[in-house]
Amino acid sequence: MKKIKISSIINITFILLVFIGLPIYMFKVDGIDNIIKVLKSVNYWWVIMGIILIVIYWLLEGLCFYVLTKKIYKKQRFISSFRLAMIGRLFNNITPFSCGDQPAQLITMKNEGKSLSNGVSILLTRFIVYQAVLIIYTLIIVIFKYSYFKQLLNNYMYLAIIGFIINMLVIMFLIAIIINERIVYNIIRSMIIFLSKFKIIKNVDESSDNIKKIILDFVKQLNIIKKEKFMIFKICLYTAIEITVLYTITYVVYRAFGQNSVDFITILSAQTILALITVYMPTPGASIAAEGGFYIMFKTFFTPNTIDISILFWRMYTFYLPIIVGLIFLVYKPKIIPEEINEEVSIE
Repeated sequence: MKKIKISSIINITFILLVFIGLPIYMFKVDGIDNIIKVLKSVNYWWVIMGIILIVIYWLLEGLCFYVLTKKIYKKQRFISSFRLAMIGRLFNNITPFSCGDQPAQLITMKNEGKSLSNGVSILLTRFIVYQAVLIIYTLIIVIFKYSYFKQLLNNYMYLAIIGFIINMLVIMFLIAIIINERIVYNIIRSMIIFLSKFKIIKNVDESSDNIKKIILDFVKQLNIIKKEKFMIFKICLYTAIEITVLYTITYVVYRAFGQNSVDFITILSAQTILALITVYMPTPGASIAAEGGFYIMFKTFFTPNTIDISILFWRMYTFYLPIIVGLIFLVYKPKIIPEEINEEVSIE
């Protein structure tokens, strides 16, 4: 517990340093007079549109969890699913490798009276669908825009390819479990035994049993997914819209600063490539990598006097605002209604 608290303090301190450091860098490079001039010229209708889009993104994320959870728990309310989504956004942004969202969401569902097995089932389904849609989405962009961005990014395009490969490996790992869960379990157990030799994992048997249970729950959930084709189609559709809405925010920032020479599809594609570059970065919320990647990707689109402040606006929408709203929902706890479980869907 003490290690977790220290890690949380380090992560939050890092985020605050980046938040403070970015404006200081802007003042030093661009000068306060130029920044004030740029801010006066901002089209705040586009700024409001950005706020609307990020809220729509959150609502769609909550809707995906609502559809999944409602299938198991008949009395599930949307506000609880929306809270679950916002807590996910919070911990996704404040943990290294963006890995804290699902554990935090699982704890949240447990505190609401939901079983761990059903909680894992909901989160696994959401993860599988999101990864599958994201792969297809980015594959389309990479196929049609690869040559353009390869020329634009020069030596940085390999980072996008690495990001795409990582996402593909995740999907392939999940497919491997479908084909033969025993082989996957044996591979993971071998890794656990290896890590235990370095004292990274203390109890091999307990860790192995936990992994085995997760794999079995995953296989059971896949069997459920096969029966719920329309539900999965709806979640896939919501997810595709959700990703598009999130990536559109970059275009909104672009237009807010009076830029209009580059079309919407190019900006959307550039943001998709940027997301590939910053995927699974070790810093909380991919801080520094995200800002640096945005500068490299969009410096030819934005004018020199607006690029730095555009980064701040973009991160306010996609990083700092979700943290603030996520903290509010972490404190806010809606009334818990006794659950009525749909036994046909529950994997308990």
